[in-house]
Amino acid sequence: MAGVLASEHFRVSGDGHRALEAWARQFGQIVRWGIEGASAWGRHTAIFLVSRGDDVRDVCPNRTGRQDRARQRGKSDTLDSERIARETLAHPLLPRAFKRSGDVAGPDEQTELLSVWWKARCSLLKSRQHLLSEAEALLGDLPIALIEQLPDRKAVRPRLAALAGVTRRRRFDPPTTLRLGLLGEYHAQIAKLDAQEKQVTRELRTLVDASPTTLEQLCGLSTVSVAELLVEVGDPRRFTEGGFARFNATAPLAASTAEGPGEPVRHRLNPLSRELRPGANRPGPPKLWEAFDRAVQRLGLAMEGQIMHAVALQYSDLASAMHEIADLLLGESLDTRGQRG
Repeated sequence: MAGVLASEHFRVSGDGHRALEAWARQFGQIVRWGIEGASAWGRHTAIFLVSRGDDVRDVCPNRTGRQDRARQRGKSDTLDSERIARETLAHPLLPRAFKRSGDVAGPDEQTELLSVWWKARCSLLKSRQHLLSEAEALLGDLPIALIEQLPDRKAVRPRLAALAGVTRRRRFDPPTTLRLGLLGEYHAQIAKLDAQEKQVTRELRTLVDASPTTLEQLCGLSTVSVAELLVEVGDPRRFTEGGFARFNATAPLAASTAEGPGEPVRHRLNPLSRELRPGANRPGPPKLWEAFDRAVQRLGLAMEGQIMHAVALQYSDLASAMHEIADLLLGESLDTRGQRG
């Protein structure tokens, strides 16, 4: 049975990392380390430990402390470190740090560049949205006679663009003059951020094109969406099927009472899962379910062979089959309700 041996605080620095390593090794051989957010806040610690040849696993923040916090144990560095350690001990198949697969260790240069550009774009979008919100408030405070001369639209940019022509060679009271001056500055800053965002998107496209991903082949995924997936998920081959569900907190949990002997009843999941099981009493055309079973089988083979373009295509086929099944079940449910009504 595992228990807490000790806890300690260390600075995130070269001396702090060396002290951490020496302190931990006094308790015996270290099989693996668990770092919460190994590609974010725990990045420097993870880099140090990987450079020492250690096995470093990435613990997703949404996986730690759910039960403890529900029991009002609170939150502190000591409690968080215990939760991370327990998660690492209980699940040896946690993904490796830096979102890479196999035995490859340490950060990847292309992924690092993609992450930096992605974060830069997120920062630009936040700044631009803040300016647009401020501009919208100022536009609403303008005199009504001036507002009526602007385009009757909710979008802020067209109104800002039209404002210069409407106010040219006109005098206003000091508060309105100040608002117009601020709006002019906001308009220029928003245009500058628009240009910067386009440049960042071009950089992201270059990096996505240089990566081996086949995500862009899927319908509905833009360059920006693909970049976000690559930054947030990394190499999907680092996950097992169940490990990915646990990592993103979508793994089903037992949530039932008084179900008697047998498998726990998951009230929200089981109605559909019973229909999805092979050999179940599945409603609708058999060909629809045969297509579903084939898609599941092909996806499993593609994942076993780690053929990434095949995995992407089979995910798409499986999603299409599940959409058809969902539409069928929803239609039957509505018909049943109509008959009862």
